[in-house]
Amino acid sequence: MQTSTPTAAVETRIPSGFILLAYGLLGLLAPLLPLPSGTPFSLDGLPSRVAWLCAPFAAIVILTSLGDQSDGEKAIGLYRRFGRWFWWAGLFTVALSLALAVTRTTFADDLLRRDRQAFVALVTLGIFAFLAFLSQRSSASGQAEEEVSSPPSSNRLKAVLAIVLTAIAGFLLYQRYQDKKARDAGYEAQDTAERRAASPWHHDMTTFRSGQSVEEVRAVLRGSGHSLRCFNDLRSENRLQEDDRTNCWAMIGQAWDAPARSTVFWFGDEGLRNHMLRFPEGSWPQVEKKLDAMGQRLPYPVGRDPDSGGPVIGWRLDSGIIMSAAPAPGTEISVLWTAKGQVARLHCPQQSARGQRGKPGEFALPVAQLWPEIDCRDFGQ
Repeated sequence: MQTSTPTAAVETRIPSGFILLAYGLLGLLAPLLPLPSGTPFSLDGLPSRVAWLCAPFAAIVILTSLGDQSDGEKAIGLYRRFGRWFWWAGLFTVALSLALAVTRTTFADDLLRRDRQAFVALVTLGIFAFLAFLSQRSSASGQAEEEVSSPPSSNRLKAVLAIVLTAIAGFLLYQRYQDKKARDAGYEAQDTAERRAASPWHHDMTTFRSGQSVEEVRAVLRGSGHSLRCFNDLRSENRLQEDDRTNCWAMIGQAWDAPARSTVFWFGDEGLRNHMLRFPEGSWPQVEKKLDAMGQRLPYPVGRDPDSGGPVIGWRLDSGIIMSAAPAPGTEISVLWTAKGQVARLHCPQQSARGQRGKPGEFALPVAQLWPEIDCRDFGQ
């Protein structure tokens, strides 16, 4: 008597794969949706870029499911062997992008803060658990996963198809990376053109004062032939302090008779409080000489440069403090002015009885020594 080989109920996720694909495509269109301002979630930036990762995962799920269906009774479960891991990766990506949107995490460096990390992780796991529950309910529960034997040639075909599908997913991700590089190159070319056309920068760090408004700074720069562009409602990569409100910048090609890159201003609720100039590394001798003529050089370092490992030098002004450091090879020079009120707000709470050391590994500027008119008791010493 002849016995027939039992066939396995082939589990496929074609409809679910298309839903996953639609979610990935929605990531591209999400920033264009006409949502009212003040919505309690964000569809721009990091959430939409993470959502797009669902598209290559969905392609694998759909193609493996189609491969199993085309084989019919001879299917060996390509989806089970390969595609389901992309299905679970896609579900997790959906959960992560939703969590980023709900927590309004629009830039990757927002996740450097531990409180934000924990918040995003908890929301992601909660959403993923819910999606996993729905996914398991939709599958054929209680059925044992049986595999039907097939000739070696069929197994080889499946292995080749798996490699091809992996290559497709990798190509899609690589294409996204190339698109980003092309955009960055376009931005750099635009910045270079603006630097070549910009007027020389002759303002020193005493030109601007604490508390100036954006319009006041803009008027000063307009008079010297520089155009200032500004962002409001700042995201993390545009902030110097967590409570910065406005960030403005202009491209410059030359400052203080040395090659330069850009100037940046940060404003809080009280107005201007930080101003930075950026130079290529070869400009350091001219920059250091200019700063020595501009302010009183402090006899002690005010920090350590993370790139070069060398000391950060401070120059005292009546309006605040300037900080800069000799650049490491291949890096640029940053010259940062901080208003003395902002220095007091940041450093007075760290003052110990000795007045110079704060938390371990941090340097607290001796505010009262630099500006005797400031009483650190007003800033929570």
